[in-house]
Amino acid sequence: MACFHAQQAAEKALKSSLVHAAIEFRKTHDLVVLVALQPEAVQPEVGSFDLQRLQQWAEDTRYPADLPDITAAEAVNVVAIANQIVATIAVAVGANGPD
Repeated sequence: MACFHAQQAAEKALKSSLVHAAIEFRKTHDLVVLVALQPEAVQPEVGSFDLQRLQQWAEDTRYPADLPDITAAEAVNVVAIANQIVATIAVAVGANGPD
């Protein structure tokens, strides 16, 4: 479940960047599509992350019987990628951290 939530965090961060930049987008869970729509200042940085590691968790976890096997180390890596995306978007949109 941690991997699903990591993918969701990355997806929502990418969508928030698009909303912030007033860029329209279609309903999708595809992180590659969302990165391709990012403003020029953001796209190269978020595009450099391993999106495929996150992407598989977009829908796989909706069907628990079909969950791929994953180690704790891999889950930590997936969460770390999502954290990097969220942090990059937060800086790009000028979001302030908690006070």
